[in-house]
Amino acid sequence: MSNKESIREQLKGIVSSENANLDLSGDGAFSEDLADLGIDSLDLMMIMLKVNETFGVSVQDEAFDELKTLDHIVDLIARESEAA
Repeated sequence: MSNKESIREQLKGIVSSENANLDLSGDGAFSEDLADLGIDSLDLMMIMLKVNETFGVSVQDEAFDELKTLDHIVDLIARESEAA
């Protein structure tokens, strides 16, 4: 399993813990717009708090606007993990 696949699986668990009704089983779920998945700004804030706890990755406030999909979050985690 690649690093990004591992991150995806862990992120799937984090997102599911925040929104149990969200179906992330489809192939395109991680590339869908967060709003289309029903993830609002408060949900995103809670997800990113858990991402910080799990991966040690924090996001500056201005970077939140760049997080449009779950794949963007995966890329951010992978990038920050490699830099550490």
